[in-house]
Amino acid sequence: MKNYLLIILLLCAGAYNGYGQKKQPSDYHLQKAIDLMQNNGDEKEVMECLDQQLQETPDNADARVVRATLYLKQKKYGNALSDMNLAIKYYKKGGIFPKYTIYWGRARAYYDMEDFDKALADYDTAYKLVLKDKKGTTDIYDILYERAQIYYDLKDYANADADYWQMLKHDEADQVAMIGLIRNMIARKEYDKALEAFQTALDQGAEQTQELYNLTAVCAMKTEDYAKALECFQAGIALAESKTGDDKTKADTALLQEMEYNVIVCYEQQADWENAKSAMKQYQADFPEDDSVSKEAEFLQTR
Repeated sequence: MKNYLLIILLLCAGAYNGYGQKKQPSDYHLQKAIDLMQNNGDEKEVMECLDQQLQETPDNADARVVRATLYLKQKKYGNALSDMNLAIKYYKKGGIFPKYTIYWGRARAYYDMEDFDKALADYDTAYKLVLKDKKGTTDIYDILYERAQIYYDLKDYANADADYWQMLKHDEADQVAMIGLIRNMIARKEYDKALEAFQTALDQGAEQTQELYNLTAVCAMKTEDYAKALECFQAGIALAESKTGDDKTKADTALLQEMEYNVIVCYEQQADWENAKSAMKQYQADFPEDDSVSKEAEFLQTR
């Protein structure tokens, strides 16, 4: 799940016009903690500032929100929940952080703890609150995305679809929402619909990504259209290989490996043994640590 909350909090703090000038003396340690965070300061020092702030003003909801977010990052869920609960209790209008961000943070804690019922309840509250907050429009998208992910994990594809459609209302060419809808179609084994949705996405100008091509290729394989699958896998691989340096993540590498292996499968299913051998050679060169394909490579040499 996307980890946006700490970034959101920093943006909220930065957008709080004049906070540094208008702050009360009792908020000194909180402001220092925020300044440290905005400048990539030492996390231990940030926590010390927040602890000191809350010793002096235990009803400071903003300080509890920031500390809870750090606890979340450290996977100290009990501490995070305690601070979030008190932040809700002490919340006052005019603070740094909108109320919806508190429920959003608590929802993410419950999600990480796999308490999905409580997570969904807090996502519902956060969504209702953010709709009423004129400054929170940019966060609606992320709240919907994260809630849809929970529905998907629970195999509640209808509600996941509903959230993805809401995302598309904000941006009809939204790539993530389209991928989510296609993924749900695949989960329901609606492969033909998924392929149609892929084409619609392209027609509407959706960005061509490796994830989108991979999902479409998987659908094509399920319908035994291996030529179409091969075309999509190769397009996805080309996009994946174009990523370099910091732009390339572990998830990108894992997806590239999956696509390269499926290229071999597509060639095998079409009895195109020469290209299957060539694809296997390329796969073993790119992923030499994977010895699980050794027997399959030996088999291909006999064809």
